[in-house]
Amino acid sequence: MNWDLLVVTARTAQQRWLFERYLGQLWPASGAAGTPGWLVLQDPPGPQLGTAGATLHALCHAAQRLETRLGDARVLVLHCGGLSQRVPQLSHVGKAFAPGSRPPVETDADSTLFAEVVGELERLFQAMEPGAVVACGDIFYTAAGLETPCRRDEAVAVAYHASPEQSSRHGVYLWKPGGDRVSDSWQKPPAAQLRSLDAAQPWGLDTGILYLGAQVVEQMLEPFRAGPEPVRAFLARKGEWCGVELYRDLTPPMTHAWSPERRLAGAPGHAQAILSQFPLRVACPPRADLLHFGTNEELLQILSLGGLPRVYSSYIADGDFGPGAVLDRCLSEQPVAVGAGSYVSGLNRPGRELSIAPGRVAYQLPVRGGWGEAFVTLGVSDDAKRRPEDGATLLGETLDTWMRELGVSAEEVWEGVPEGERSLWNARLFPLGESRSVAETTPWLSGMGDAGFGARVDRWRGSERTSMAEANRRFDARRWWAHEQRIGARRFAAAVEQAVREGESAAVGELLRAPGVPDTARRLARQRLQALTQTQSVSLAAARACLVASQLSASPRLRERGFRTLSRVLVREHATTERELTWRLGPGKWLEACAPVRVDLAGGWTDTPPQACERGGTVLNAAFLLDGRRPLVARVERLAEPVVELVADDQNFRLTLAHNPLARDGRDARNPVGIHLAALQLVGLFGAAPLAKRLTALGGGLRLTTSASVPKGSGLGTSSILGAAVLAALASAFRLEQSLDDLCLGVLRLEQLMGTGGGWQDQVGGMWGGIKLAVSAPGIDQQPRVEPLSLSPEIEAEFEKRAVLFYTGEPRLAKDVLQRVVGGYLTGNGPTLSALSEMPGLARAAKAALESGDWEGLGSCVGRSWELNQQLEPTCTNENLDRLFAEIVPFVSGAKLAGAGGGGFLFALARDAEARDRLRERLAAAPAPAQLYDAVLDREGLRIVHG
Repeated sequence: MNWDLLVVTARTAQQRWLFERYLGQLWPASGAAGTPGWLVLQDPPGPQLGTAGATLHALCHAAQRLETRLGDARVLVLHCGGLSQRVPQLSHVGKAFAPGSRPPVETDADSTLFAEVVGELERLFQAMEPGAVVACGDIFYTAAGLETPCRRDEAVAVAYHASPEQSSRHGVYLWKPGGDRVSDSWQKPPAAQLRSLDAAQPWGLDTGILYLGAQVVEQMLEPFRAGPEPVRAFLARKGEWCGVELYRDLTPPMTHAWSPERRLAGAPGHAQAILSQFPLRVACPPRADLLHFGTNEELLQILSLGGLPRVYSSYIADGDFGPGAVLDRCLSEQPVAVGAGSYVSGLNRPGRELSIAPGRVAYQLPVRGGWGEAFVTLGVSDDAKRRPEDGATLLGETLDTWMRELGVSAEEVWEGVPEGERSLWNARLFPLGESRSVAETTPWLSGMGDAGFGARVDRWRGSERTSMAEANRRFDARRWWAHEQRIGARRFAAAVEQAVREGESAAVGELLRAPGVPDTARRLARQRLQALTQTQSVSLAAARACLVASQLSASPRLRERGFRTLSRVLVREHATTERELTWRLGPGKWLEACAPVRVDLAGGWTDTPPQACERGGTVLNAAFLLDGRRPLVARVERLAEPVVELVADDQNFRLTLAHNPLARDGRDARNPVGIHLAALQLVGLFGAAPLAKRLTALGGGLRLTTSASVPKGSGLGTSSILGAAVLAALASAFRLEQSLDDLCLGVLRLEQLMGTGGGWQDQVGGMWGGIKLAVSAPGIDQQPRVEPLSLSPEIEAEFEKRAVLFYTGEPRLAKDVLQRVVGGYLTGNGPTLSALSEMPGLARAAKAALESGDWEGLGSCVGRSWELNQQLEPTCTNENLDRLFAEIVPFVSGAKLAGAGGGGFLFALARDAEARDRLRERLAAAPAPAQLYDAVLDREGLRIVHG
């Protein structure tokens, strides 16, 4: 920020407390790098200072805060404490903190006028020399640029080309043609006087924006800086500044028209003498806009966004808002209807449906001295400052008419108020009561012609009543702030729920990472998400809701429930029921399904649910033989006995089943025959009938044997490909006709049934031979379209020459990694989402490089794929692996760990044949259990062998 110090003035202690909260939201660390220091000043007690005294008071505080740095500092003084009787719904919070004038966007939906004013002044004065800028918080001036330097030894007034009629309500600067030195300043000149000026005489409306160079400021403050406390020195002479105005009394001495005879007495006169030594120049850019929030008509015109309703920093459960309606900091769990052109502020949890007629200003505010709240309703065109004898109106009707209608006297309405001071502002016409019911006590809120008007009048007569003036004096800033916090909590919770329902992971992540979200908001969001899981018990939204709720509460129970729900989602339409089976195998016969391993070159992880279910996946991978053979085998043998034998040959484990197993037996990833159990459940062998009876009817039992001649935790997709081999063997043995596409989907269900998660790229890599690009569209049932690459024999041979497969000796179970990545996706982790977004393009780039024989390009894609894997899951590497990668850099174009990483197999693409030989020599010397394998492409993929 350009400002070294921002000073904001407030009218009362309540307003100062509230302003400090608002500024704390904008700049939590006052004075930290990139943020301005700031302070909020309450008007001193006693008679009200004019704008001149208020500005000097602020500058004295700045001098006391900055001390010797004042002469080199850039200070912004914003006067925000006006009473704003013509916009009474903002009198307690200040017009500066009205909704911003610019159309809301997703990233700036709740910008305040204050933030816009500060931002625009920052831009306009970014090149200013040290000094102070003084402005009003309820005027928003924009221009392409000031086109005028602001030097430390002068003052600069910002003017605006306005009509004579508009300018007649403000101050005006005049200057000589061709120059920029102010020759005179007028206060509220008649429009006719301005129209009578010579066409060559330039003039402009005073915007209230005034730059005072550092030398000007230091000279003005010199009388108060003799001691260590300038503020105390100023307050000692405060009485001399009452009624003195900055623009009427202190800027004229810097113009050509000034004469010493106009000098004021005392301290103000001394300040005028000092200022007369400095020039006042004007900046009046030809292209500029000026928005003044002076009346409700002006305010609604600015905020209505071309007739559209505007909902600012509010939470309304259900609403019907007419054209041009504005809702400002309202909270309602009940339906609310707001008529066209009405401004509603502070609505606080009405107990029933509420209807507000068109053309109303309705606002609710808490008052001190109990838990009551005032509810004020008037017409948009009503002027609260107007007195009865001057035609004061309420909704267009005179106050006398209303008093007759309501059956009250002037003495009741203005008790204790002298007759000459009576106005709509201090008329006790507005109910005071409990927050949930006070709005229903206003007779004229929804219109005078409806059937309930009489009942509302009766309630009004029996209620305690207050005036706008009294409610403003008794305003309870702390309860108002609590009201805003409740709104924020509900909006946060609703936004989280909406993002979860719509599957917007990025939005979820932004919300979870948002700074300064209070615990109450997080707790409310968690409660809403838990309620969502009850209404959508088996859905991606419910799974995401559980995981996001676990983030909000650090609950392992909710996290585990989320993954269980995700598993149920992916198999919910494929319930495993008993199926009619018939043997293809004769007694004593067997068959085997044999498959290669896969290496993912790029795009791995994009195939994993639920990322693939919501965004689709794109993977480039290759099928490899290890040492010349397919290492993954599933064997089905038909037995005469009515039993099921399950054998994990490579783990030396055997289990005989005489009864149907429990469903949970297949959900333990550590169970050596978990794949066997889940596969038999999917094909429909287990059911309601006793297993022995079922097998007898089938004509005998079976032996299901698996073997994997690959180290455990290899990262080569062995569990998924072995699952494919098991399902393929069972399908062939029981005459279940399945295509490779059917089999691919079956493995996805198998893994979710087992609780291990995973996507489709592993089985694609082992079922289809060679190198292929697989792409899936979004959807629960992932059905990738597999495109085998048509490589020339020369390119295919060169790839095999360069490919190196090496077991690092560090196994890793992928389930924990998988859960962290899936959890990161569902909860909107930024690095997770960005990595997953980049991967599909990387897979296509790797395909193009391979097809053209661009080995450096392919290696670059493989290397980048490894970087993205680390971004997804930092634990996929360690010091030993990092050391290995560093050692092979001279020999490779690119390298990565296969699969989830963390250990397992390394795939490397050698720079050339010589580099491959040197690399293999170095890796072959690694101590066990590390091992170098001969890697040859398997061009056929999964095969069935009968015996």
